[in-house]
Amino acid sequence: MKLIVISNPINIPQEEESLIQLFEAGLSCFHVRKPGLSEKELLNYLAKIPPKFYKQMVIHSHYSLIKKYNFKGIHFPSRYIKEINNKELSQQIKTATSRGLTISTSAHSIDEVESLTPGFSYCFLSPVFNSISKEGYNSPFNRNELATYLKQRTKSKPKLIALGGINGETISVAKEMGFDGVAALGYLWNDLQGSSIEVVKRFEGLRSMSDTRPYLLSIAGFDPSAGAGVLADIKTFEANKVYGLGVCSALTFQNDKEFDAIKWITPEDIIKQIEVLARRFPIKYVKIGLIENLEILRSIAEYLHQISPDVKIVWDPILKASAGFEFHKTVDRTVLIDLCKYLYLITPNLEEIRQIFPEMSEEEGAKTLSEHCNILLKGGHSNGNKATDILFSKGDRKVFESEKTKNSKHGTGCVLASAILTNLAKGYDLEDACKEGKEYVTDFINSHNSLLGYHYV
Repeated sequence: MKLIVISNPINIPQEEESLIQLFEAGLSCFHVRKPGLSEKELLNYLAKIPPKFYKQMVIHSHYSLIKKYNFKGIHFPSRYIKEINNKELSQQIKTATSRGLTISTSAHSIDEVESLTPGFSYCFLSPVFNSISKEGYNSPFNRNELATYLKQRTKSKPKLIALGGINGETISVAKEMGFDGVAALGYLWNDLQGSSIEVVKRFEGLRSMSDTRPYLLSIAGFDPSAGAGVLADIKTFEANKVYGLGVCSALTFQNDKEFDAIKWITPEDIIKQIEVLARRFPIKYVKIGLIENLEILRSIAEYLHQISPDVKIVWDPILKASAGFEFHKTVDRTVLIDLCKYLYLITPNLEEIRQIFPEMSEEEGAKTLSEHCNILLKGGHSNGNKATDILFSKGDRKVFESEKTKNSKHGTGCVLASAILTNLAKGYDLEDACKEGKEYVTDFINSHNSLLGYHYV
């Protein structure tokens, strides 16, 4: 369940200090709602926050700042929606989306939610409970009727975030009703006299109520150096605050520079490992890495869909180790295309897509495969100063770029696929999951000068 924090509308003592501590405590989405600030005053406010946290911030005004700052998203208040025509709003949403930003808005009734222009990532619905920040601003909603609506609404609608009266008690009610997340305001900022310690304490209490960590499963090889494979996946899961389960598909004899040999785990033993975990934990999100062949991958994917029909599987098709060892010299394209019906996302690099479609360009090959499954074509090994990844999904093409550095890391493909999966488990759509995953792996690459990267919690 997503937990969002909204700023106090007016500046309060030690607010910036409290905010920095909230980010360091794990806050991933902060809405800067300061309706009374001029652009200059908002810039002064931002100047007190380390730039590394901007990508976790959503602004409610002065949208031109997105050209200069790497924000997480922008929010259109409901009054703004009413004042602007649909054509202009659609263009603004398109522009913001092209920059990779989340787009959110506010609504105060179900009718307003239903009438929203397409393109919003999520919508605040308020006040779901009696407001804490605005005394006398009480909820107009019948909880049973609202819960029924939440269960019946289509997945194509924006995610709904409960706002108004969110505290340690009502957050459980919102979760039970079926909201996709909650937004806290008055409970965190009211009556605290700027106490950073108390703000963080209340935030952590809310997070513990909202965040029963999802279980993610990695099926991958065991790398003794822990730079790649199942150990790297588990590190990525933990750093992204989800719980990682692991199944070993192969024992490798390697370090970050050398690869001596591999011993494959039988498909029967792989299934047995999954089976005992599935008896105890819900298996909804799975990352698969090193697998002996496509037939074994098919049997694993079929089994996963039997025990969990709506499972999302991300497959990182490792054809060759970074140390040069080649696992698979050929790929049966017909079998692979048939396999796609079980997979949610495949993350090949340029060399891997060339091996699958040698007669096509890398983009043409990825686009062809995307007719059967979502494809993220990784461009970290391309020429030039940019590391460009391209997501092909449902006919759309989305580009993610980052600056290349002299650093290189063992296991970046494993880390990227695992980071994307964690974001999917947290409720991000595929595009945002890939965007956040790329940012995570970029930080991983730049974390240290050796071939083994660090995962920062």
